Amino acid sequence: SCHNDNYVKEIPFSFVFNQITVLGTPAEESFGGKVKLIEAEAFADIDLVFMAHPGQQDVLLHSTVTVTYHGKASHASAYPWEGVNALDAAVLAYNISVLRQQLRPKWKLHSIIQHGGPKPNIIPDYTELLFYLRTPHAKDICDLKAKTEAYLSLGIQFEEPTNHITASTDFGNVSFIVPGIHPFFYICTDAFNHTKEYIQAMFLVMKLNSKALAMTAVDVVCSPDLLRQVREDFCPN
Repeated sequence: SCHNDNYVKEIPFSFVFNQITVLGTPAEESFGGKVKLIEAEAFADIDLVFMAHPGQQDVLLHSTVTVTYHGKASHASAYPWEGVNALDAAVLAYNISVLRQQLRPKWKLHSIIQHGGPKPNIIPDYTELLFYLRTPHAKDICDLKAKTEAYLSLGIQFEEPTNHITASTDFGNVSFIVPGIHPFFYICTDAFNHTKEYIQAMFLVMKLNSKALAMTAVDVVCSPDLLRQVREDFCPN
């Protein structure tokens, strides 16, 4: 058995030949580091994946949408009537908060203006915004995207947005191609994600959860029937 103090001595001999791979993948909420690894077939020879994440709420599906508006440049003081202000369209688009009244409770929508123009004395002929769309289910992303595009079509030239879909952690993409688990662990702090206080509070709990993941992996390796059942139950997409 692997479930006693001497489990190291009693692990089946075949365990020695199992390989553990640690993959560091940043940018899970932007371009999706794991998405790039999937495209590079980094998970092709992996049987199981394990990951944990600190957090106090559920993970949502995540899609990014880039929107550009094109106008006509002109001097803002000398000849403003000759210009078509792309920044006006961007500002109206940024105020997409008016759309939130018509969104489902768990749908999330947030944005920034990435490019607003070169100088104050030039009426911008080009602006660009980046939107993050989040929903609990894949089928909801299409509905939210359609609502967002309808709002963003403001009269100034609207380019079809580019987008890709990941989970708010791109582990969701990995789970479509290889079986795995992604537990969340609670941290006893009032701080929020992505703050210094949160990072300081999570270290001890993170160590405990790392050990839990490691021992879960040992349990699977020590139980050929369990590993076989995991493979049989998994349905790759």
